[in-house]
Amino acid sequence: MLRLKLTDANVLLLYSFALFVIAGVQRFLDDSSLDALLEFNAGEILALCAIYSLVTAKTGVITLSRIDFAVISACALLMLAPVSQHFAFLGAGLAGLYFVIHYPRRAALAQVGQLWLAIACYESFGRLFFKLVSAPLMQAELSMIALIGPPLGFPVSKDGIRLVSPDGWFIFMLERCSAFHNISLAILMWLSFLKLASAEAERPQFAALGIAVLSIFLLNEWRMLLMTPSPTAFYFWHGGAGALLFSCAAFFAVAVPTALSLRRPA
Repeated sequence: MLRLKLTDANVLLLYSFALFVIAGVQRFLDDSSLDALLEFNAGEILALCAIYSLVTAKTGVITLSRIDFAVISACALLMLAPVSQHFAFLGAGLAGLYFVIHYPRRAALAQVGQLWLAIACYESFGRLFFKLVSAPLMQAELSMIALIGPPLGFPVSKDGIRLVSPDGWFIFMLERCSAFHNISLAILMWLSFLKLASAEAERPQFAALGIAVLSIFLLNEWRMLLMTPSPTAFYFWHGGAGALLFSCAAFFAVAVPTALSLRRPA
């Protein structure tokens, strides 16, 4: 008879993977497409890889205490809440906070806890917080786009939450279109890169994060401008090949400065 024995490292990996399954199910409920269910973005993949590298590192075997198991089990039960995915990520945040506080700063479990906190912020807390502050932020962002657009060859004007072209074509800015919506994803990717490199967050790394966030902000504003000339341009940059180009550019906007900050002098 085949017996499967879960190690403590396997428990951490399964819980982490389950969090992203919950996120995929929520995307499916929002979008009603199989692609949304199976979609994993670069931040989620990097975070899973980082957690895997931490719990399988040869520097020490992961060992969970009974209290650790109890905390993970209690937080995992929140995944069963039928109302919202936010309960599942509330559990991830609580579990992450527990491991960060309970274990030494350099311990693998503390670093896994940091990633769980970042995952919870990206998938849930950041989005909930953004809903509270989105109105003034989106207005400021639209005003900036309308200000820089004409000198760059895009004669758009702001009308409420719309960017209007001279020929009458306009686009709405929704919450998920805002550049501020991508900040928590940039932080998750940045933190995952640090864990994969076994590096601590110090001044050069925080500077790299600032450059990455600013780059993603500017990329998003440029993408919004590129959508304004016509419906064809909108569909290309919103859901076509242009959207893939933007995703690749956003990935490198985080990866390049972070990698440069991790370079060690010869």
